[in-house]
Amino acid sequence: MTQRNGGDVVVETLTALDIKDVFGIPGQHALGLFDALSRSPLNFYSSRVENNAAFAADGYARATGNPAALFLSTGPGALTSLAGLQEAYATGAPIIVVSSQIPAAGLGARRKGMLHQLDEQTESVRNVTKFQATVQHAAAIPSVLEDAYRVAMTAPQGPVWVEIPEDILLESQDTAHGVPAISAAAPAVDVTQPEAPDALVQRAAEVINTSSTVIVAGGGVRRSGAGKLLVQLAEKIDAPVVCTVGGNTAVPRGHRLAVHFIEDRHVTDLMDNAETVLVLGSSLGEVTSNYFTLEPQGTIVQVDAEAKVLASNHPALGIRADISTFLAQLLPEVDQAQHSGAAQAAAVNAKVAERMNGLG
Repeated sequence: MTQRNGGDVVVETLTALDIKDVFGIPGQHALGLFDALSRSPLNFYSSRVENNAAFAADGYARATGNPAALFLSTGPGALTSLAGLQEAYATGAPIIVVSSQIPAAGLGARRKGMLHQLDEQTESVRNVTKFQATVQHAAAIPSVLEDAYRVAMTAPQGPVWVEIPEDILLESQDTAHGVPAISAAAPAVDVTQPEAPDALVQRAAEVINTSSTVIVAGGGVRRSGAGKLLVQLAEKIDAPVVCTVGGNTAVPRGHRLAVHFIEDRHVTDLMDNAETVLVLGSSLGEVTSNYFTLEPQGTIVQVDAEAKVLASNHPALGIRADISTFLAQLLPEVDQAQHSGAAQAAAVNAKVAERMNGLG
């Protein structure tokens, strides 16, 4: 009979969290993970290099909207993944990284000369992940992974890092003190998305109700699945919608209010001259601002789940919230309006098309 070990606790917990697909590359310290993976219902996709596995996990999370798991081995394997994790961190793709570690006796920079030993492996990943934890005992695996999952899935979403020493991954759980088998039918972890204070929602509604608005839809709109709510808002307040590169397709290209965004002076002019710019899930960063040439003359209402984004490039009424949650709060508070949203969008699209055709 195959011995159930710490690796099995990992894959059972991930299965209970409704993770279905795992990317990564086997390595010596991680064999307990990969042996357990072969006994699980999880699908495994291997790459030749860890950074490719990380990029694959990032692409999977973006394309499906579901979190990916990434299994890594210690030291060089773990560090090779950092380029892919940085991309996932920058764009808000949820990845549950489970990395092996050297045996627990070598943790804490004890310099025992173990294979692939790093003084503090988690310090190397702190800048590209939302959460880092080192498991000290098998009993902690389920709760640490649940905590990591909750952080990964809370807006702004992103990669999280859990590392587990080799001996804990290999440790038998078929003992009186072992971790009981975790049911795949376990209740899902509650994820509460950040909600805007009512006073700020009311203030945003007042600004929108007393002016014409241009909406900027960033990557936060797509990550929160807020496309339908965004269309409802745009139609209700008759506002053209500029989709950033990250927010592309948040509003269908053929919609009458959709501005076909590229880094173009005509799009910049539209945002510059708007009475109100409602910025959803974007920092108004380098590309969106046409390389920081944007100079809005009106009021900016900026909503993002990451507080550091708010007013980072222009003074704004900053509101920290998940975009879907915010739009659901805002929609009942804004008035039906008739401005010239469709005409503005059509005029800008025509100017952009004419300029682009002239470049041919």
